[in-house]
Amino acid sequence: MILSKTATIIVICLWLVGCNNQHSSSYEPMYFASPESAVEEISVMLRNKDWAKLAMYYDLSDSQIDRATLISGEFFYTDERPEFAHPAGFWHYKHPFPPPFKYLSSNDVTQVGVKQVTVYVEIDQGGGMIQRGEQTFFMSWTGKGFQILPRQTQVW
Repeated sequence: MILSKTATIIVICLWLVGCNNQHSSSYEPMYFASPESAVEEISVMLRNKDWAKLAMYYDLSDSQIDRATLISGEFFYTDERPEFAHPAGFWHYKHPFPPPFKYLSSNDVTQVGVKQVTVYVEIDQGGGMIQRGEQTFFMSWTGKGFQILPRQTQVW
């Protein structure tokens, strides 16, 4: 009876390890329908720290970054506070943008199949003053949809 319990535990552990590694060993690319819908979906994944799912939306074809770096979260998030950090904590998010940011626009760039996406955030400073911040990132388009390009990818 002890052997069967041990065997059951081993099988369960192996199954759990397989589930944990599903994103790293069997990469299944995912695509966004549009840059606008991508911003909303990315914000949710960033807030939930769902690095493995977010990594599936990255086009790494012209990049030296490996998918494991994305899956680990190291590419997206940091706890190392910079010397001059925004009090809202935006500094935690390295790529593609902090979750409070919203979609503003997307524009074609000279490279075929690539769009520059602009996101923004507005912070009420009080007394009627609104501070606005903008940030951009790039997305590639294929017939299947849009994927995020890492900053290190050459875009012109």
